[in-house]
Amino acid sequence: MREQEAARHAEEERKSDHAEVLRKLDAVCDGVQTILKAEIIHLFRKCVPRGYITLEEREYAAKVYADYHSKLDGNGDGTYMFEALMALPLEEHRAGAEGTD
Repeated sequence: MREQEAARHAEEERKSDHAEVLRKLDAVCDGVQTILKAEIIHLFRKCVPRGYITLEEREYAAKVYADYHSKLDGNGDGTYMFEALMALPLEEHRAGAEGTD
């Protein structure tokens, strides 16, 4: 009887640990999604007002958006901003223009 009780207790602890790991993983994914969306917002606020996007910014936006949208199920405003970025004319980095920070 004690062995069964001990086994049941061990199984309950394992399930509890598993649930805690899943909860933390979910929180990490939410945090990464937030950071990726912040990157899209940063590029949007930088590129749209100046009226163009550089090749490096476009490639970075595409990578960030792919992870944000496909892997983390981001959508909505991030998609709108990404599409606006992709619609901008592509220009080489101009001398004296802002950096890609």
